[in-house]
Amino acid sequence: MASKKKVSDRNKDLILAEYLLEEAIKAEQEAQLTKRLYTWAENEEIRKLKLLDFVDKNPTFIQNIQHILDTCTNARTGWTKFAEDCGVPAKDIEWSRLYHRSDLLEGPTAQIFRFIKRDNPSLTLGEVFDILKDLGRHDLLQKEEWQQGSEKIIEDETKAPKVVSVNIRTNTISPVPGLIIDKLKDMGVGESRTQELHIVQSSDGVANLASNEGQLDFVEEEKQKEEQIKEKKIEKEKEKEEIVSGAIVLILCADDAKEEARKVAEQLRKPISARPVIGALILQDSLHLLANGSNNTLMGWFEMVDYIVPILSPQFLKQTQNQDPYDVLRHNRVLYDTMLNEYIKNGSLNYRCRPLCPEKYYKKVQDHPVIRHNGLFQYMWCIKPNTIEEFANLLIQLKNYERRIHTSHPGTDK
Repeated sequence: MASKKKVSDRNKDLILAEYLLEEAIKAEQEAQLTKRLYTWAENEEIRKLKLLDFVDKNPTFIQNIQHILDTCTNARTGWTKFAEDCGVPAKDIEWSRLYHRSDLLEGPTAQIFRFIKRDNPSLTLGEVFDILKDLGRHDLLQKEEWQQGSEKIIEDETKAPKVVSVNIRTNTISPVPGLIIDKLKDMGVGESRTQELHIVQSSDGVANLASNEGQLDFVEEEKQKEEQIKEKKIEKEKEKEEIVSGAIVLILCADDAKEEARKVAEQLRKPISARPVIGALILQDSLHLLANGSNNTLMGWFEMVDYIVPILSPQFLKQTQNQDPYDVLRHNRVLYDTMLNEYIKNGSLNYRCRPLCPEKYYKKVQDHPVIRHNGLFQYMWCIKPNTIEEFANLLIQLKNYERRIHTSHPGTDK
């Protein structure tokens, strides 16, 4: 009987243990379900926050999100679909795919965020949350930093003092920015017979009043904020002014595209828009420097310039394959081999070759085997009157980006 009782007690213990385990599993499932609901993401104050404001306040967390999206190549859940749903044009998505600098600790999603800042600065956190939900990226939405960062921004905004104006005559209250107050004072509005009260209201609800008959009072705290904003703008302008020099390019061409090469070089050197000058050297016009035994050897030029710009034409493509009987010096062939070796060494990432193609040759060049079977030349620009300046601005943008990377990561290779 005693043994039967022990068995019975053991069975009860097992049943109780199983019950407790089931309850623990249910509780965990409910907790996970609650996380999936993201009730905090339905908060209207959080949803109205601008994505770019959140990025400025939480840069490290956003970099983590960018890296996670970079590693996902799924067309339905990866960074390309995220970019598309955020309204980034297809050409900019493709540009990010081809020219992002993964070797410099930054993938294509970081560039996508720059395009969002340029084209869709009003994108809200609520819209981003909805996009991530549609992509099924619960792994990103479950991160607590979204809620913590958003609530911190709202808290900081709540603490910030607000300036309002009370018109005694009409008994109305309206926001009055400090800049408008100063402007009204300069215009002599202070001589008006209407009495004005200016209230600086703090987060704890205490209001400090300052009033004078016929005079607008000066709000010191508001002015200090405006001066800080001006100082930040001046600092940003100085940073822009520091990057004034453009890139240096080596232009390659054959005789059938020499005229186009000279036009491209002239426009790069003499911009028609507000951009830095780009130094352009046409190899075919500078061969006498090599012939004179100058220290500026062909490979020295290749290493010195920022970008190589081949002008793709039927004759140039023949020269790359040693099929032009009139090409005695074979400089284009040598540099083509050097670019191809660099391209393969970098894991099929094209950092320096920026090909152009004259409009009259574009269709013929597109179908050439060298173009179809070689990623080095596949992303080429068609030379038209309105595209060279676009091309120049792209080179400047790339070079400035590299300068910033080298500044933040000294010692990084070009």
